[in-house]
Amino acid sequence: MANGFETTLSFDLGVAVTNEPICVLVQESLAQIGIKVTLNKVPGANWRVELAKKTFPMVVNLFGAGSSIPIISFTGTTTRRIRCSTRCPTRTRGWTN
Repeated sequence: MANGFETTLSFDLGVAVTNEPICVLVQESLAQIGIKVTLNKVPGANWRVELAKKTFPMVVNLFGAGSSIPIISFTGTTTRRIRCSTRCPTRTRGWTN
């Protein structure tokens, strides 16, 4: 491309009803500044395995909390060690991730 470059935007086809419109909007927006985006529709059954390889240049990924207890949802997605206080909702004093 004369003004920009080309890249790929990957998304989970299993949730295409949400992800595809987002990807199309990103594709159209980046095209306005000269960046050509090719959409990569990854089948839902393969999405997590492919995502874990960390080879996609760009992704649209949905994330939802796995628990209604905030400390569990937070510690499940971080890599830092977090120590629960005496007020920890899980009542596991001193637990670390």
